[in-house]
Amino acid sequence: MVYAKIRNVRRIAHHRYPENQMKGEDKTRKQLLEELVVLRERVTEFEKSELKSKRAEQKLLETRDFAESIVDTVREPLVVLDADLNVISANRSFYETFKVKPGETEGQLLYDLGNREWNIPKLRELLEKILPTHTTFDNFEVEHEFKTIGRRVMHLNARRIYRETNNTHSILLAIEDMTERKRAEKEIHDLAYYDGVTRLPNRQLFREHLSRALAHAKRHKRLLAVLFLDLDHFKQINDTLGHHVGDLLLQRVADRLKKILRKSDIIARHEADDSISYVSRFGGDEFVLLLTDIKQPHDAGNVAQRSLYELSRAYVLEEREIFVSSSIGISLYPSDGKDVNTLIKNADAAMYHAKNQGRNNFQFYAGYMNTTISRRLTLDSVLG
Repeated sequence: MVYAKIRNVRRIAHHRYPENQMKGEDKTRKQLLEELVVLRERVTEFEKSELKSKRAEQKLLETRDFAESIVDTVREPLVVLDADLNVISANRSFYETFKVKPGETEGQLLYDLGNREWNIPKLRELLEKILPTHTTFDNFEVEHEFKTIGRRVMHLNARRIYRETNNTHSILLAIEDMTERKRAEKEIHDLAYYDGVTRLPNRQLFREHLSRALAHAKRHKRLLAVLFLDLDHFKQINDTLGHHVGDLLLQRVADRLKKILRKSDIIARHEADDSISYVSRFGGDEFVLLLTDIKQPHDAGNVAQRSLYELSRAYVLEEREIFVSSSIGISLYPSDGKDVNTLIKNADAAMYHAKNQGRNNFQFYAGYMNTTISRRLTLDSVLG
């Protein structure tokens, strides 16, 4: 029966399951790992007692060695602690993952390992506050910077193990390294929501943030401004100097716009994410700024004027000075629109009006601008 249970643990420890089975299999895996550690502890206790038969003694020793060999092949780091959180034993994965040696861990307080690298507040919370009131705890996430292995994101799974032989409890702590999975999830998120050239939020993320900012502005009866910015004659730079230089220019423009928002003392700053001013690359040579909690329309005009000035200063790209101007359109909540689409559309219309006024200027939205654009598009369609 003992060997059958250990073989079952070996099968689960090494088998990789499809994603849709992982949750249920993880539960079974944790239960069997717990049973295996209990078994190993019991065998150790039996070993200390006088055995009537050499054959029984040999069998128990073989069983213990077999169990320990299985524990050592489990890919998750495992560590067994006594009631005072001193290390009783650990598996090979624990030593290899955290770059520690068996002689440096056994008998040591867990928090003292690695020059007290394991004195982690969230780990103490798990072991000292949560575990005493629960027999199990799963997927407790901890992120920590280790000197030897760098930053790690870990899921901790803990079990209290009752030892009948001496009527005490031990703790089995299983550690799942989630660092690579979290990194992959972040990469997927960044691809979906951030521009690959400037690393600014993209159109989709901007729209989501603007939606939250509108709800905040409505709730607190605040003004809000959307600035739609387009670089003048950017296509000529791409065509004459190449897309590589064009991308460098877009990156420098993004950097200057971020600095403008950070330095703008007229923009109220709050901890809440939905009330922070925001800059996004909308695509091509278009950028959109969101100004939240402005006191008056003039505040948006000041930011637009500062943007025109900062963006018109020389850029040194690959030992070459480049100059570029921009045109900006401004729409205001609630006077120019009360939803995401309307505010963006009207800021875009005001930006085109700024271009028609000679470029390198900003314009506030007015109702006639959409009519002018509509007529121009109709004329272009007829002539085209």
